Amino acid sequence: MLMSSVGPVMVGDFFADRSFDPMLSVLQQRAPSVIGIKDALIATMDNPLLISGISAMPSIHVAIAVAAALWIQRYRVKVLTLVGWTYAAAIYIGSIHLGWHYATDGLVSAPLVLLVWWLAGKYLGWLEGRELTLGRRPVLYSKTDR
Repeated sequence: MLMSSVGPVMVGDFFADRSFDPMLSVLQQRAPSVIGIKDALIATMDNPLLISGISAMPSIHVAIAVAAALWIQRYRVKVLTLVGWTYAAAIYIGSIHLGWHYATDGLVSAPLVLLVWWLAGKYLGWLEGRELTLGRRPVLYSKTDR
């Protein structure tokens, strides 16, 4: 809850701020499903049986896309790496363009994912070294991961 907020598409539903109404009008005309999804998220906030959760900061959309790009990058196939990072960039731009997020939401989540990825790698390396020290064969990776 430290950084929770609502994106531009929902500001008017929670605050007396009407500055994003022009964007909502365009979305209603050109991407009405965004407005429908927004309304469904708001309607189910207190009853999270199927969908729930409204938080713009940090962007989970961008975080998942960056994590997927990092995972793809591990295989060191240039074209797939390019596809993964292009996808992450498209999610970042699209989440702003459709009003789900402010630009800063993705600019916070991407470095957080990079930090967690790096820390997880360090931890796995530590575990692997510990297993070798104890005389055990590490099983942290399958043969296709290396």
